[in-house]
Amino acid sequence: EASHSWMADKVTQKADCDKVELTDFKCEFCTQTKNEQTAPALGHSKSEPALGEDGYYVVTCTRCGIELDKYKATYDVKFVDEDKFTVLALESVAPENNPVYKGKTPTKKADAQYTYTFAGFIDEDGVKYPVAEDGTVTVKKPTKDETYTAYYTGTTRTYRVTYVDGNSNVLQTKTGLSYGAVIPAYEGDTSKIPVPKFNNYVHFVFEKWSVDATTTITGDLLIRPVFKEVEHTLVESGSTPPTCTEKGGKGQKCSANCGYQFTDGTVPALGHNYIIASQADPTDKVEGYITYVCTRCQDTYTEKIPVKDPIIINVNVKDTQGRPVEGARVQLYLANTKVDEAVTNANGTATFKVYTAGEYYVVISNIEGYNGTVEGTINVGEGENNIDTGDELGAIDIIDCACACHRDGFWGMLFRFFHKIIKLFMGKYICCSCPDESY
Repeated sequence: EASHSWMADKVTQKADCDKVELTDFKCEFCTQTKNEQTAPALGHSKSEPALGEDGYYVVTCTRCGIELDKYKATYDVKFVDEDKFTVLALESVAPENNPVYKGKTPTKKADAQYTYTFAGFIDEDGVKYPVAEDGTVTVKKPTKDETYTAYYTGTTRTYRVTYVDGNSNVLQTKTGLSYGAVIPAYEGDTSKIPVPKFNNYVHFVFEKWSVDATTTITGDLLIRPVFKEVEHTLVESGSTPPTCTEKGGKGQKCSANCGYQFTDGTVPALGHNYIIASQADPTDKVEGYITYVCTRCQDTYTEKIPVKDPIIINVNVKDTQGRPVEGARVQLYLANTKVDEAVTNANGTATFKVYTAGEYYVVISNIEGYNGTVEGTINVGEGENNIDTGDELGAIDIIDCACACHRDGFWGMLFRFFHKIIKLFMGKYICCSCPDESY
């Protein structure tokens, strides 16, 4: 069979923007014809964007004139926080530019499980735009009004678990424990945890912790011991002697050695045995006191003695002829304790100031012309007391003689001894200077 030999006859459709060129062909040997594409469609030729009165840019085809594109001169690009209500930034951006967020870094409050860090923005189609090192976020060129929503990455939070005793003293602490992890076990010896003090009926032992061991961590935990009550079981523990204030008797204690013990109180308390430890008499300006001490337990207490007016004692030293004796030494004693001493004045008076009434002892010595001392007990009352020798005290018979036999001390005694020897032979005393025979 012979093949056709085709020859172009005429163009039946010229090519344009969206139509191809078609041409009729006929065979030069026969009457057969056909129509085929002889050129592709030209496609549109875009014009430069032209800004219309409505604020939109319009792009047309330079060949066919149809509108190929129409868009706004700028688009509203809005950046919002994760809640989609809090506007972080709002910009008008030309379509040829990439919007860039340069505002304050958004923040998201941490919850129990995570702390959050700003990671970037996500568009309405779910495409994410991460934050750059300088804190800015660059998004795609706008083709319409766009809204970008902030998104965050979460970091699992860590917590502290602390075991304490009943007095809140720390026993064990673990840190850096992730949210959702099971609490760590207590690693110490629970039998050594201090327990509450016993009472008269029960003591306490460790039972469990205040948080179950399977608890997962959702925050910082402070775990305390839980104690259970155990009734005392009593056993004998010897006897206890009584004290000044406590009864004695047979002892009993708790068999668990919790510290509870007591005595049955069958032996009465001894009571204190106080004696005077120290004292001071009051004066007209300073209070006195008496301090007592217990000879058994050393307990002490002090009684105050109020300020009082002084008691005046005037010891009037006179001889048997009523003459005052000047320069005599007068010593005053109370309960074998020397209180004071004084020398009589020209009137023969030695004055004392005391603050306690009672029985005093007086010793008068150093009396010129008198051999020996005058001693005696006097009763002193409140107010002023005048004591005269010869009345309450002994009489003073002064002899006006200065011979050796009337001297005080050793030499006087020696001379009087010789005088007595002479009397044995002569039947009378012979004084070297006077006829005194009183010794």
